[in-house]
Amino acid sequence: MNTKNCEKFSLKMLILSPSNTFQDNGITVRAKRIDDLLCEKLKVVLISSKNERFDNNIILVKESFLWMFRLIPKLVSQNFDCVYCSSDYFGFLVCYPFSKIFSYKIIYEAHGILSEETKERGSSKFIIKLCQLLENFVIIHADYVIALSKDILKYYSKYNKNIELIPVFIDEDIFTKDDSKSTNLSDSNIIKKIGVIGPFNMPSNKYALDFVYEHLDEFNKNIQFIIIGNCNNHISSKKVMYTGYLTFTDYLKQLQCLDAVIVPSKIATSGPLNKILEPMACSLPVFTSPKGITGIDYAKPGDNVFIFENSELVYNINKLIFNADLMKKVGQNARDTIEKYYSKRNNRKLLIKVISKITSD
Repeated sequence: MNTKNCEKFSLKMLILSPSNTFQDNGITVRAKRIDDLLCEKLKVVLISSKNERFDNNIILVKESFLWMFRLIPKLVSQNFDCVYCSSDYFGFLVCYPFSKIFSYKIIYEAHGILSEETKERGSSKFIIKLCQLLENFVIIHADYVIALSKDILKYYSKYNKNIELIPVFIDEDIFTKDDSKSTNLSDSNIIKKIGVIGPFNMPSNKYALDFVYEHLDEFNKNIQFIIIGNCNNHISSKKVMYTGYLTFTDYLKQLQCLDAVIVPSKIATSGPLNKILEPMACSLPVFTSPKGITGIDYAKPGDNVFIFENSELVYNINKLIFNADLMKKVGQNARDTIEKYYSKRNNRKLLIKVISKITSD
């Protein structure tokens, strides 16, 4: 549990994450960013599930139920004004009935469209129906919903009119380009480092790793892939390097050492991917697929990001990665996009406004 007190303000908020916040992944990063931002204005308590595994459905369900029971004493013992569920469906199920007793408000933050993502994964009709029932209950009964993309906003606004778009935001003062790194090297003999971002114990990230392995021999001999995050599936190749799990500081340093990032996606998540936005903030060109860019509302192919079908990624990376002028231009446009639409500075006021509105009603 992480508790931050700002004595100047009396409102007290609980932030919930369904994944272990001692590990960084697409689920926990947002919760921790909300925590850091709101601490400036509120008394904030951030707690999370102990779940670190996503590759086994039995473990996932077990941890979800244990998480629900762990929440109860927290809700009973502390007088919260508001609970912020960061993509935590099961946490919401516990918080909702207690909100009727203790009169706190619940904000649900939708990272994606659960039923649509379940369809994308090819799940059974029964599982899809369960997901629809779950998401409908949560969205309808939340006092306020925060959507991370326009698609999520449009889809869920049918069920709850108290909904606001506050996209994934990046701290633009932390995620920056390393200006000491040369950007004028277009010699085809120069080794170009392309990042592949995990962690790879999450099924949704497995395809990217498999894609690189499958096509490794087709990539230019002077391209090296940096596999970032937990990865148990190693191969022996001079074209592949593994970082293992990285602390945030080391992760940022690693990004700044790259020439580009590849995000080959087979399934659309419906919510924006940090593994695309964070490199963009560091002025890194990102190569991805139409599925990967889902949820990023201001992506412009060839301008601030490279978007190709997975079958065309290898050819275009080999063709473009050594074009220093183009890579520099796309990287700079990516950074400009982050500063305009996805910066912490620009989205901070929106979030504070929502909190103030809901707690004053």
